[in-house]
Amino acid sequence: MKAKKSVLALTLGLGLTLLGSAPPAQAAVVTDQEDATLLSRGVAVTGTYTVTCPEGETLEIYTSLAQRVGGGRVASGSSADTLWCSGEPQTVAYRAQTFSGVAFKSGSALLTVTVVDCSEFGCFLRSETSEEIRLVKK
Repeated sequence: MKAKKSVLALTLGLGLTLLGSAPPAQAAVVTDQEDATLLSRGVAVTGTYTVTCPEGETLEIYTSLAQRVGGGRVASGSSADTLWCSGEPQTVAYRAQTFSGVAFKSGSALLTVTVVDCSEFGCFLRSETSEEIRLVKK
């Protein structure tokens, strides 16, 4: 029993030390999610949004789209990008290809943008934003 308490205390202490060594997180702000354009009969979607983050940071940005298209089917797709932050608002263009085997169509869809910061301290979630957007034909 004493050994279990020692291991628990060591694990908890190590966990707090690791958390304590991380740099303070500043939020990356995602705004201006625009309507997106259908490509190749709905096989892909292209669009833009704006990200503002502290100068000098490098962020991984994951964009995902989901759309209910009828008959219990969901079209979904994603893309990933790297952003080198300038400290100013930056427009991010994405191209999300469907991976569900179901094409996107004109109408509303859920856009989710996940921003992750990976450094020598580990990977940290900076922000996650979901917003309904419109998918439109070219």
